[in-house]
Parts: sequence; C-alpha cells; structure tokens
Amino acid sequence: MSLFAKVKSDITIARSAGDKNKVLKLSTLIGEAQSFEMTKKSPLTDSEFLAILKRFISNIDETLEVLRKNPEKDLSEIIAEREIYVQYLPKEMSQEEIEKFFEVYSNGFKNTIALG
Repeated sequence: MSLFAKVKSDITIARSAGDKNKVLKLSTLIGEAQSFEMTKKSPLTDSEFLAILKRFISNIDETLEVLRKNPEKDLSEIIAEREIYVQYLPKEMSQEEIEKFFEVYSNGFKNTIALG
C-alpha cells in the first residue's frame, strides 16, 4: 500500500472514530497531495508524497520555533498536529542497525573480492 493510500485509509478510520481534528489535518494533507497529482497528471509516488508531508512538518516546525519565543502561548494543539503527520514518516534506522548493515555489506564485499 502506498503512503498516500495509507493516509486515505486512515482518514476513513478517523471519520469512523469521530476524530474531527485528525480528519481535518489529514484532509488538508490529502487535498495538497491531490492538487499536486492534478498538476502532474499522474499518480503520486511515495517519494513525492513524502516531500509534501515533510513540507507540512517543516512549516509546523517553523511555526513552533516562532511561537516558542512567547512563553504564554499554548503549543499543545500545534504539537499534536505535528504528531499526526510525523507518524507517516519512514522509521529511521538506529545506530546499531546502521552499523550492522555496513558490517554485513563490507563482509559481502570482502568475500566478493576473495572469489574474484
């Protein structure tokens, strides 16, 4: 299932659960993605949808940065919005996973050289 299809599926679930805030935020994201699709005249790839998603998160981060200068401002709603979007980002590899990947890769490379 594509990332865009996952978001579309999740908005249906949010509607059924009565989560109006999540429906509103995902509707905005879907609308932006569909607008891009119409301009492009072909379906979005996951990387294109991910770029839109990252732009949404970046805009929220910039807003948070500005608003944090005002200690009286309640940021919980904006932070909650950010969390809705962040859940769709790919999981980053841990340092341990990266090290294991390179260990396996470098061992495979050494074995290839020995066979060559």
